[in-house]
Amino acid sequence: MRRACPSALKQAISARDLARLARFIMRTYPEHYARFSQKLLTYGKFRFVNDNPLLGLHGVDGLKTGFVKKNSFGIVASGNKDGRRLIMVLAGLEKPADVKADGEKLLEWGFDALHDVKLFEADEVVASARVWGGDRMWVPLKGKGAITIVLPRYPPNQKLKAEVIYRRPLKLPIKKGDKVAVLRVTSSSNSVAEVPLYASETVKPGGIVRRGLDTIVHHTLGWFL
Repeated sequence: MRRACPSALKQAISARDLARLARFIMRTYPEHYARFSQKLLTYGKFRFVNDNPLLGLHGVDGLKTGFVKKNSFGIVASGNKDGRRLIMVLAGLEKPADVKADGEKLLEWGFDALHDVKLFEADEVVASARVWGGDRMWVPLKGKGAITIVLPRYPPNQKLKAEVIYRRPLKLPIKKGDKVAVLRVTSSSNSVAEVPLYASETVKPGGIVRRGLDTIVHHTLGWFL
């Protein structure tokens, strides 16, 4: 019996998936992220040279170059400039030299064309979420500190559409500080930003009357709450 080689499985990954993976690595293992900016690693008699051509440009400190087939080069890079961090993904480039040239241009555009927009101050209530079986029907939602999103500078004065997304009604237990929802903001240029929302209060279990009332309300008016 012959085994299919991995390339025959036709696995695929999108640029968005690679960006999410990079963000996960950076947030989950910050103590190891500095390894990506190390230009030279010596292990015994072996020397490994970091082939990321963007290191040091626009604050780039990671992550990885690669290719999926002949004449299809790419990179996942991240840079921190003036306190703002961007993640960039390039793929399908014809030669390694294009990685540096196109990557530098894209980073320049990103830092110039995007800006931070503060939507809510720290401790400001963003919305309320419906709770089932608690000592109250709604729990206020806040961000962890001020809520700031990144939006394109152009066109100016864009209209924003905000949605609070969660599995309603929320089920107990709910403690203050629990992540229970997401604020999704869509601009008129179709850029999307998502920010986690947290319960600003602890919700205790309600009595049997409250649970019964919540069940009736949920089944009769659930679409409107």
